[in-house]
Parts: sequence; structure tokens; C-alpha cells
Amino acid sequence: MKKIVLIFTFVIAFTSAFAQSAMVQKAAKSVCSLTTFNADGTILATSHAVFFGESNECISAFTPFVGASSAIIIDAYGRKAQVESIIGANEMYNICRFKVATKVATLAVAEKPIKEKAFAISYSVQRPSAKALTVKTAETFKEKYNYYVFNEEISDELEGCPIVNENGQMVGLVQRANTNYNIQSTDARFYAELASSGLSSRDDILKKTNIRTALPDNHDQARLMLMMIDAQSDSLNVIGTVNEYNSRYPGDIDGYAALSRYQVNHGNLTRATQAMNECIKNASDKAEAYSEYSKQIYNVATYMPDSVDCEWTLDLAEDQIVKAIANKNLPAYRHQLAQIQYAKGDYLQAYNIFEEISTTEMGNSELFYEMAQTKSHLGAENAEILPYLDKAIEKCPKPLTNISAPYFYARGITLDAMGEYKKAMRDYNTYDTLMYFNASHDFYYTRYKCETKIRQYLQALNDIAHAAILNPREATYLAEMASLQLRVGQYENAIRTCELSKNLTTEYADIYIIEGVSYLKLERKEDAKAAFIKAKELGDPRAEEYLQKL
Repeated sequence: MKKIVLIFTFVIAFTSAFAQSAMVQKAAKSVCSLTTFNADGTILATSHAVFFGESNECISAFTPFVGASSAIIIDAYGRKAQVESIIGANEMYNICRFKVATKVATLAVAEKPIKEKAFAISYSVQRPSAKALTVKTAETFKEKYNYYVFNEEISDELEGCPIVNENGQMVGLVQRANTNYNIQSTDARFYAELASSGLSSRDDILKKTNIRTALPDNHDQARLMLMMIDAQSDSLNVIGTVNEYNSRYPGDIDGYAALSRYQVNHGNLTRATQAMNECIKNASDKAEAYSEYSKQIYNVATYMPDSVDCEWTLDLAEDQIVKAIANKNLPAYRHQLAQIQYAKGDYLQAYNIFEEISTTEMGNSELFYEMAQTKSHLGAENAEILPYLDKAIEKCPKPLTNISAPYFYARGITLDAMGEYKKAMRDYNTYDTLMYFNASHDFYYTRYKCETKIRQYLQALNDIAHAAILNPREATYLAEMASLQLRVGQYENAIRTCELSKNLTTEYADIYIIEGVSYLKLERKEDAKAAFIKAKELGDPRAEEYLQKL
């Protein structure tokens, strides 16, 4: 009987050891070493990572990636692979999810939290081992995940390695605490939340590593990431992002267009041309590719006229959009053509196209505003231009936003020129409101002049003062302000404003005339005489008349 019990006990122990060994071997196949490098190729940090989620994705601590320019992993089979991109990171829990240029079986995630026992699996190409762990505490975060603290202390060979349950499912990573040596771990279920978005390039955490951010899975978010590529981005990261996008969406133009814009921002129009030629070659929608190329050329020719590449001209932009129209005669493409012709000074041709497409879906506020501008260049009277601006405002989406503000400003200027000052003021006030009372100094100077015409002197003083504050180096604003202060009897204020203006220039005769008259009103004849003498020295004929009256 004793012999039977001993044999039974031995079988149970053997079976348990065998099960643990099989579990260890299986889990160990998903563990890899991680090495990150500085820009000069020197080693920055070493740790471990675990294949997780998709077969080319890993989870590790984020710390090794801070400041890193590149990284590699070596899997359990001894194969080396480059880290391609960072999918997401969380600095608080010090975890990072990234993509690598190889595929390995991933470790399944434990769906339920562990209660007591777990195992830390070491990394080894030949002989991985398991360290038994017991849970000390488990704190809940985000209402459904656990943060574990174990009784056992951490060792370098286990940092970043997986912690698994008795079924070999991943519970988390072996993490080092800041305050003690106990092994800690963030719930593996939380790792799935680490994902990139279109705005990840602006993420302060991901800015801490120089390894590029992975393209989001969502197509719209991927497009947004391309749009967020800017002049500060690393060229290799930009190319990597574009290549990933093009491989995922081979017929789209967005990847090539983003690369072209990046090259334009860096002043390399030759490479931008190459990117757009490649775009036209591979695009499933040739018309859209030609249109995009035309837009980029137009922007350079219009806003960067001193570009060294003289081939990016308005003529070339027109040639590309004509090719787009030959593929698809869309109103949007014809609108593009009209804008190019307007920029070239071909106003009549531009107007004819604007008018033609005004009855299509392109007949929006912008189009009627452009028609008004074109009519102005064609020498039309303000009364002929006004209906187009009325139509532009009529077409504005409701409720109004600052996008509609320019149309009110333009109509206000037109009404002002027609002598319709009160109507002009209504548009000026609407513009100011839509701009959240944060318009330019030019606007406040324009409204000031209109207010003086209808004798709204208090409002006019406020606006000219506002203009002077926004552009304190413009002596004209102070001169205008002093003149109006004199006009409304604020003589001492006018003198003070003249003194401020003289801090900017002493060659402005008007200032001395205004100052002299203000002194006269205050019966300070000697001061007035000195001011008029200075105005006479500057060549103002009015000064002699005032001097003779003293």
C-alpha cells in the first residue's frame, strides 16, 4: 500500500513538472531581447520584450526607447530584427507597444486576473526558466485592470520578461519599481489600449523617442497622421510613414502627397516632383493625382515665388489641372483652373469659369467672393461688385463663424467706398465679432476712418487707440489719434499723444501742427510757437500761417 502511494505521489509531481516545463517552453518562444541605440550607433539601453497582439508586435518597458534613434530585438530562435515603429506608449505605467520586422507566435493574454501564483519566464535561446511568483497586492486602475506587486525581488535577467499564469497566458511584464526591488507589473489586458492616432506625432510621450510612430489602423486617422507631418519631422521617419501608408493603401495619393509637401517645406522641389510623378504613376484616380500636383505647384508659385526651382510655375500648375479635367471634368477641378488663371492675371477667363460653376455644388461663399474680386480687377464699379458679396454672405453656413468673417469685411469696405457708412459699420462690427474682437490693426484703422465719417468719435478714438496698441511702431496711428483728440477738445490728451508719436519719428510735420494747435487752445503760446517752428522746418506751409497769427 505504501509503495502504491509513493508511486502515485511521484506521478503527480512528474506530471506537474512536465506541465510547467511545457508551459515555460511555449511561453519562452515569445520572449526576445531588446537593445536600443543612440543616433551615433552606440548602445543606449538593453532589456527584454514580449511578442504580443499581432505576430509582428511586441510589448516592453518604454524607458529603453527614451532618446533612442533605433532599436533591434533578438527572438528566442536567435533571429535579429529591426524595430520599425512605436504603436503607443504609456509613461505612467512605463510600457510601450511597437512593431518589428519579423513575425513570431504571440503570447496569449490572460482574460482573468491572477489571485496568488504566477511565473516569470526568462529569455534564453537555449534554456529558458521560470521563476515562481506570489501576488503581494493587486490594485485596480481604470476600473477593470490590475497593477500587481509581487513578493519576489527583480533581477536584471528578468526585467521586461513576461509574467504568465499556470496556463501559460500572459499576465504582464516584469517591471522595476522606483521605490523598492519588488517585481511589479501592469495588467497585460491594458496593453491593447496602446495605439497610435492621427495626432500621435504631437504626443509629448512619443516625442521622447526618435523612432517613428506607427501608422494608425483607421484609414482616416492614417490620413490625418500624414497631414500632421511637418518640417520638424525626421526625414527617415517621414519616408517610413509614407512607405507604410503606400504599402497599406497602394492606390491612394495621400502618402505621396505628404512626402511631396515635406520636400517642399525643406526646399527640395526636385524630390517633391519625383514624389508627385510616382503618385501619378501609381494612383488609382489619375485625375485626383494631377489635381493634387497642381495644388502643390500653385501654392509654391503663389506663396513661394522666390523658389529656386523655376519649373514650378503657374503655367505648370495649369497644365496639370488641365490633365485632371481631361480625366474627369469635375466642377472642383474647373474651380482650381479658374484660381490659377486669376493668379496669372487672366481675369476674364477666370470669371467665366467662376460664373459657369456658380450653379453647381461649387457655388458657395468662397466662389462668389472670388467673383467679386475678379470683377474688381476687371474694373467693375462697386455697385456691380456688391451683389456678389451679398451672395457670398447669403451662402455662409449658419451659425456664422470666423470662416465667414472676410466676406463681411470685404462688403464693409465696398459699402464704405460707396458712401453707405452705416451699412458698412454693421458689416465691420459683424466682422469684429466673428474675429472675437481680435482683428488686425489694419481693420481697426479702417473702421476708425468710417466712424469719423458718421461722427462716432468715441468709438473712433477707441479703434485708433486699439490700432496703435496692436502696431506701436506706426506713427500715423498716433498722429490720427492726436488729430481726433484735438477735434473733440481733448487738448492735453492730444499733446501727450503727439509726444508718444515723436518717440517714433521727429520728421512728421503733422504731429507738430496738431501739437501747436492744442497748445493754442490751452493758451500756451510759447509752446505752440516752438511746435509751429519745428513744423515749418519740416516744410509744412500751414506752420507760417499759424506763426503769423500768434
